[in-house]
Amino acid sequence: MDSNSDVENNIELQLSELEMLGSMFPNKGELELIDPGVVSDLHDFLSGKLGRDKVPKLEFNINLNIMEAKVNISVSLPNSYPSTPAQISVHSGHLGRTNHNGINLELRSFQRTLEPGSIYIGSVVEWVQNNFPAYLTFLEGDILAPISKTEDKKTFRMWIHSHHIYSKSKMKNIEDWAKELNLTGFFLPGKPGLMCVEGLETNCNIWWQRIRALNWQKISCKLEEHDEVEKFQNFCNIADIKASSDSSGMKAFLNYLEEHHSSHVFKEYFGFDGK
Repeated sequence: MDSNSDVENNIELQLSELEMLGSMFPNKGELELIDPGVVSDLHDFLSGKLGRDKVPKLEFNINLNIMEAKVNISVSLPNSYPSTPAQISVHSGHLGRTNHNGINLELRSFQRTLEPGSIYIGSVVEWVQNNFPAYLTFLEGDILAPISKTEDKKTFRMWIHSHHIYSKSKMKNIEDWAKELNLTGFFLPGKPGLMCVEGLETNCNIWWQRIRALNWQKISCKLEEHDEVEKFQNFCNIADIKASSDSSGMKAFLNYLEEHHSSHVFKEYFGFDGK
C-alpha cells in the first residue's frame, strides 16, 4: 500500500496535469470533469482537511474532433496514478464494435510502453489523434453515424442488464450518449444496474456499442423490441423511485414498468414476474 507521502505526490501530479490539460483544451466542452467538486476534495486532502480514505478518483472526459468525427476519451485516475496506470478508453459513434475494441486494445498496449511515475494523459491524447484516423477508415462499412429522429421509422427498444452501475463517469456517458442520439428511456443505478433505450434502431446500436466498450463486470441485452410507439418521453436517471416510503425498491421498479406498459420486462431482468 502506498504511503501518505506517495499518495500526496500522486495527487499533486494529477492536479498539475489537469491544469496542463486545461490549457491544452480551453474551449467549452473539450475538457469535462465528471464531478468538478473532486478538485476541491483533492486540495483538501493535500492541506490535511480530508482523510486519505475519503480521497475520490479524478475522472474526466476529453472531447475531440478528428477528421470531422466526434471522439471521446474517458479518463479515470486512481489515487495511485501515475505510479500505476490510468483507466482510459476511447469512444466514437463513427466506429463500429470491431474498431472500438481494436483501438482500445492498442491504446492499452501503448500505455504499457509508458514509464511508470510520469504523467502521460497528454501523450495518450496525441496518440489518439495520430491513430484514430486509421480505425476510422479501416472498415468503412463498420462506420455508424447517428440518424435524425425525423426519419419515418419504427421505434426500436433495448433492455440492458448490468452487474452494477456506481461509476459517475459511466452514468454521465449513459445519459449524454442517449441524449446525443435522440434516444428516450431510463437507467437505474445500483446493483444490478438497469437500462433501457428506445428510438431509431441504428442510433440504439451506436449507443449500445459505446456502452459495451466501457469496463463492465457483466452486461447484456436481455430483450430487443420493435414497436409502433415510444413508451418514454425522455431519457433520465430513475434512482429516485427507490426512495419511495410505501414500497420496496423492486416493487417501486415494477410500478415504474407498469406505468410505461412494460411490466413483462421485469421477468426478463430478474427471472420472476414480481407479482
